[in-house]
Amino acid sequence: QAQALFDVNVFGVLRVTNAVLPIMRRQGKGRIVNLSSVQGFIPAPYFALYASTKHAIEGYSESLDHELRPFGIRVALVEPAYTRTSFEDNLAKPDQLLDIYDAARAGMNAVVRKAMEKGD
Repeated sequence: QAQALFDVNVFGVLRVTNAVLPIMRRQGKGRIVNLSSVQGFIPAPYFALYASTKHAIEGYSESLDHELRPFGIRVALVEPAYTRTSFEDNLAKPDQLLDIYDAARAGMNAVVRKAMEKGD
């Protein structure tokens, strides 16, 4: 599960970026907008793998912006917080749950559900 999540959230971004950069360099301009998350800079419990992919995109994007600026290319991050979407319905369930965390995880899930309902 972790490898699949990193493949989409991190390595997918790298593959797309590497595909478009030669074109942007040739035209001397461009804008790359990467989707991060509030979890990328304020991680929450039970989001360790998701948050770490978003941390990776944060660091990658900020570093890349410095590298590409001389070529007229800018990199921006969109860092949404809780938004009313079907995000929670589409979460992959962990393949290994430890019973010791059941109560705390349930509490965190309730917090996230409430935040999503009140989100933008």
